[in-house]
Amino acid sequence: MIEASLKTDFASGPGMNSMVMNFQQRYERHLELAMHWLAGSIRPRGGSAAHLALSGVWSRSYPETSGYIINTFLDYGRRSQEPRWATLAHALGDWLLEIQMESGAWSGGVHPRAQPSESVFNTAQIVLGLGALYQVSGEMRYLQAMERGAQWLAATENGAGSWATGNYRGSFNPTYYTRVTWPMLEAARLTGDGRIRESAGRVLEQLLTRRHPDGSFADWGFSFGAGAFTHTIAYTLRGFLESGRLLGEEEHFLDAVSPAVERLYRRAELRQGLLPGFFGDGWKRDQSFVCLTGNAQIALVLLRYESARPDLRLVNAACKLVDYVCHRQILSPLSGRFRGAIAGSSPVWGPYLRFRYPNWAAKFFADSLMLLMQRLESEAKVVR
Repeated sequence: MIEASLKTDFASGPGMNSMVMNFQQRYERHLELAMHWLAGSIRPRGGSAAHLALSGVWSRSYPETSGYIINTFLDYGRRSQEPRWATLAHALGDWLLEIQMESGAWSGGVHPRAQPSESVFNTAQIVLGLGALYQVSGEMRYLQAMERGAQWLAATENGAGSWATGNYRGSFNPTYYTRVTWPMLEAARLTGDGRIRESAGRVLEQLLTRRHPDGSFADWGFSFGAGAFTHTIAYTLRGFLESGRLLGEEEHFLDAVSPAVERLYRRAELRQGLLPGFFGDGWKRDQSFVCLTGNAQIALVLLRYESARPDLRLVNAACKLVDYVCHRQILSPLSGRFRGAIAGSSPVWGPYLRFRYPNWAAKFFADSLMLLMQRLESEAKVVR
């Protein structure tokens, strides 16, 4: 278990406020650029492009990530007090309603697709975004579409905590399907549908059995028996934390992820945010690249964990992870449509999204900046 400590790189006392102000000014600039790049990723009469290629060409719209980018637009709209971000969020939501399948699911892959196929993971991410839209607007069309998607997930779950179809690869159910149970539980909370909640609970129970004694989880990557990018490691850990919160079993799930959180935070702390992009069995590291998306997501995991078990060391490690990504964001005004983008890997030829700038990298970077600034603001208030 992580022991509480106030040892940190942060200043204390009166100097804390000026330090936070400096952080805020720098982070706000990075956040603004990331958000404007995300806004530029929206395709005419469509969703957010999956990625920008090194050639400067946008891909087609990606329903999965368009779903959870809704949450980021809404959060930034509240922070900036600019109405355009809520407008963009609603535009994404309306487009997703248009392409929902008759079953209630959404298709995998980019849109349009020659042969649409129902997708467990993609449906869940869209459910999360539509739930957020319903909560801010009260519009029943969002709630109804969200409920249909979540009911499809519950109906196709096999009663033993997994799905036979609708997966990224055959019948393989990765451990990062905790990122499916979180939206299902959110839908159950908003609709009161006990069947959705029960189905999500079965999936979580099955996924929890995959934890190894060293704190890692089997199959938390894209392939059976393989290692994982920090991207899907963070998906797994965040999904457990948010699911535990919604189930009212937060302590149980905090304990479940604690060894992994401790290992990742210590690594980030010691290496100034340079986190290996991939971990194999026994936490064997691939240090040839950094998965920038994963860095931002691990920062979110640390901050989410720390909100329940306060420890400034975790905040400090989150700062270092985010700072690493800040230094690799494209900032030059001369970079055209690349300005504000985050690559999949550092270096850009690394194995995660090689030579591409994915929309979800900018999304999670923006999320991590907003949550980190919120946490730093609260710390400054404490020391006044």
